[in-house]
Amino acid sequence: MSLKEKAYFVSDAHIGANEEVERRTVPALLSLLEEIRHEKASLFVLGDLFDFWFEYRHSVPKAHLPILTKFYELREAGCRIGFTGGNHDFWMGDFLQRELACDVSGDDWLECELQGKKVCMAHGDGLIKGDTGYKILKRILRTRMNVALYRLIHPDVGIPFAALCSRLGKQASAEEMKRIVERLFEDVALEKFQEGFDFVVLGHVHLPYERTHNGKAMFVVGDWIENLTYLVMEEGQMTRRVWDQYSA
Repeated sequence: MSLKEKAYFVSDAHIGANEEVERRTVPALLSLLEEIRHEKASLFVLGDLFDFWFEYRHSVPKAHLPILTKFYELREAGCRIGFTGGNHDFWMGDFLQRELACDVSGDDWLECELQGKKVCMAHGDGLIKGDTGYKILKRILRTRMNVALYRLIHPDVGIPFAALCSRLGKQASAEEMKRIVERLFEDVALEKFQEGFDFVVLGHVHLPYERTHNGKAMFVVGDWIENLTYLVMEEGQMTRRVWDQYSA
């Protein structure tokens, strides 16, 4: 994929996790997406846009409908959408590709040339060296058998159950997040720079982060829960922005 237009990067909105928080964050995200549609820019979503995603054959979680509708409007306007799965919305089938023409990478790196720069993107979980237990669990949860078994659970049970599991998950401290992003730079970004990439863009860690090395850079987007941070790439330059219009 080689693109010349302006590009936006968002991650970790966890839509469906907290209705009270989403009264301000979802309208803000919809406003940003409308800005992208107006500019006919590209959009890259780096995982955990939804707190839970599972493709039942005949139902979609109602909390996701406003965003999915806006995605459709973006595609109708000619905007390109790239999508990577996260550790909360990894159970992806072909809905986003078939119905919304998104470029979906699942667990893989999404790689492209943007404005003459080589960019690689991923959610960011399971990338640092070690952490074998999590990597094994990640593989198990993504097997076809487990997907088929979960599909047998009615959505009225399966979706609330996933939300409960998410709420019970441990939230990393600020110190832990700082250690994780430093490890991501050392274990992942430096290797990608050696492969010839100019930018490495990740989500997962809800900590806005930027670090450069010999003219190349790694960015962690942040999140769309507390920080409302996103990235914009224009004329080969990557910058971080904070959405400050949601309180209007």
